[in-house]
Amino acid sequence: MSLPLTPGFFLDAGHWIEFQFNSLTGLSSYARHDLMAFYFWIEGLLLSLIISVQLVIRIDTSMLV
Repeated sequence: MSLPLTPGFFLDAGHWIEFQFNSLTGLSSYARHDLMAFYFWIEGLLLSLIISVQLVIRIDTSMLV
């Protein structure tokens, strides 16, 4: 089973992680906000990497035809 790598999937994962931070840690809301901002920055980086890799694969396969 493959994971659906869509923005909605990442957003749901982000909400789940935010809930875990809220319930399991004693961090202040500012610290949680900074941590989540860093997480979403990493997530955006990964998402753009996935999209660019998919584009390169499509360009390579279209050259073969």
